[in-house]
Parts: sequence; structure tokens; C-alpha cells
Amino acid sequence: MEDFYIGLNREIQRVSDEFNIKNLISIQDYYNENDYWPCLANFSFFNKLFDVHHYHFLYEIQGLSSQIHFGLANCFLLRDKISQRRGRPNIFNHRYTFMIESTIHCVYAYWNRVGLVLNTYLIKPKDLKRVYFSGVVHQLLTDYPQLAENEDFVWITNVKNSLEALNRNEFAHNNSLIMQDFLPEYKEDEGQMDLLAFPELLLTHNRYIVDDIFNLVELIGELEQIISIPKV
Repeated sequence: MEDFYIGLNREIQRVSDEFNIKNLISIQDYYNENDYWPCLANFSFFNKLFDVHHYHFLYEIQGLSSQIHFGLANCFLLRDKISQRRGRPNIFNHRYTFMIESTIHCVYAYWNRVGLVLNTYLIKPKDLKRVYFSGVVHQLLTDYPQLAENEDFVWITNVKNSLEALNRNEFAHNNSLIMQDFLPEYKEDEGQMDLLAFPELLLTHNRYIVDDIFNLVELIGELEQIISIPKV
């Protein structure tokens, strides 16, 4: 059994190198005071969430990023092994769709954690049980219209739009090869994304999280400046 896990880890590393899949732990520069970890830890939101709710944002997003990395690598590993015959899935179809759905879930979970952070900067923060990334981003612009010209806010708006287009419920019900025999004929080509294209799509979402982490740092820095300006 040990050999199996060693072999799996090697394959995950191989795929990660091939498709340049990274996570927030792998890019962390522990000895750099300008790295994303110390920058985020020094913003006002961090102690608000930690002291009041005992919530460690940085460990949380690193854990989710690691899960996304694992799921994404497995999507690439399994894709070549699935059956593409309609109504004739093999065992790898089930594993492939499971990995896609799990990875999509983690992507949504990651951005909802970011939503918890952004919520602390709203004029009237929402109750934690009602905090969703999309709604918070929308409310930020309502509270601070000047953000419309901010490049980092434009970036996070693009992230929000991409996340909404991902539509996890649509995937779960209509994009699985396992379900295609049950779809009405007229819906076959109506907005149905090719199941085989999902790994590349999720790789784009992973880059929003890992490669663009400093866009998030810059946006929160801008929000810190906005709330520090005395209200007249």
C-alpha cells in the first residue's frame, strides 16, 4: 500500500509540473516580510476574525488551496482514462466527476472565505451566516463607488463573474457524462460545457487564487486606506 501512495504522489507531482499547478503553501516565502502571509496577517480584518470568531483566515485558505491543487491534479490524471461513450461510464468517469465536483466546491469555499474578510470592510457588515462572496463584492461597490476605477477591484469583479459562470449546480446536474442519457435531446448543445474541458477551466480558477494572491493583498490594502479616512 505504501508503494501505491508513493506512486500517486509522484504522478501528482509530475502533472503539477506539467501544467504548472501550484498552491498557496508551495509559493510561500517564509523569510520575506513582504510575502502575502505577513501582509494579510497585519491587516485589521485578521484580528477581528481571529479574536471574535477564533477564525484563522490564512491557515484556512492555505488548506483549501492545497485541496484544490490535489483535486485539480487528479482531474488531469483521470481525464485520459474515462469512457466517452454516452451512457457507458466506467469507474474512472465516477472518479473524474467526483474530483471535478470536489474541486469546484473547494473553489467556492475559498472565495466565500475571502468574502468573510471583505465583509469586515462593509459599512454595515452582514451576519456571518449570510456572507457570500458574490454579494459582498457587490455591496463593496455600493458602499465605496470609488472602487469602480480600482484595478484590483476590477480583478475581483472578474473573479466573481467567472465564479458565477462556473455554476456548480449546472455542472452537477447537466454536465456529467453519467447524466447525458437523461437529458432532453433539445438541451444537448444548449450551454452544456464539454466535460473534458473542466481541468483547464479549474486551472484558470486556481491561478486566480495562487498567481493573483497579491491582487487580493492590494485590494485589502486599498480598503484599509478607505476606512481610515475620517468621515465628514
